[in-house]
Amino acid sequence: MLLERFLRLWPPMFYSDYDPNKAESWVHELERTFETMDCVEQDQVRLAVYQLKGSAHEWWRTMRQTSFQGRRLDQISWDGLRSELRSAMADHLCDTLGLAVARATALERECRSQP
Repeated sequence: MLLERFLRLWPPMFYSDYDPNKAESWVHELERTFETMDCVEQDQVRLAVYQLKGSAHEWWRTMRQTSFQGRRLDQISWDGLRSELRSAMADHLCDTLGLAVARATALERECRSQP
């Protein structure tokens, strides 16, 4: 019954393309949905996880075993899940930015060494 009520509000799915704006938008839309349905905190993670698809769901499976130490869904707070998602997005951005800087530095060196 709870899942049916949730799905009737057309909550967005999240596929984890490592776009922090999309992740933040997903979080805000879910929070609007939770507020609309007066969803209690212990059900929020269960419903949010249902909307994770593809690599986002694989990320969740890993996080549940590591950061959340295999706890049941009703023992994980929405704030905890949201914090881990934001951290994952930030880590990916740092990695991506680091690669971009390394490539730019290599190109700059290459350009300087050519006559």
